[in-house]
Amino acid sequence: MVVGQLVMTLVMVITPVYMNHLHHSTGEISLVFMAHTLGMFGFSAVTGWLIDKLGMRPMMAYGAALLIVSSIMAPWSTSVIMLAIALFLLGLGWNFAFVAGSALLTDQLHASERGRVQGVNDTLVAVASGAGSLVTGTIFAASGMAGVGAVGLALTLFFLAMAAWLRLRPIGEPETVP
Repeated sequence: MVVGQLVMTLVMVITPVYMNHLHHSTGEISLVFMAHTLGMFGFSAVTGWLIDKLGMRPMMAYGAALLIVSSIMAPWSTSVIMLAIALFLLGLGWNFAFVAGSALLTDQLHASERGRVQGVNDTLVAVASGAGSLVTGTIFAASGMAGVGAVGLALTLFFLAMAAWLRLRPIGEPETVP
């Protein structure tokens, strides 16, 4: 959830500036953000159904895959339609990762833990959103939209690598230090 929020914020927040640099109008920028908002929230009921059918972890992986596609696609898109598709996929990837992550978190917690852990999680998500908003301008100024996409791609790939490593690690065995 935290990585999904961070990547989504990194790419989303700077896109209007990127589009302005490409000389797109405010109306065109609004159209791209309507597509993004549709991706974020328009399919939430379907996302819940897909989580029930496919599972939480696969849906998180599909979300990560969409974040990867959008992190690659957005920097190289210059037309309104391609940017709308990239930002729609960014929103949908966030939706899959966030809804599935929320379900997984709730499923893994005892009732007595839920309030505290979900509160910490919400705080981390908010910090990720703020951090993404703060640093994306600096990344954009230093290396353009390609740099923003590269950071989003790197963060998502790091998340997938960590998830795979944790999945393969034996559960319940203490790590030994040589």
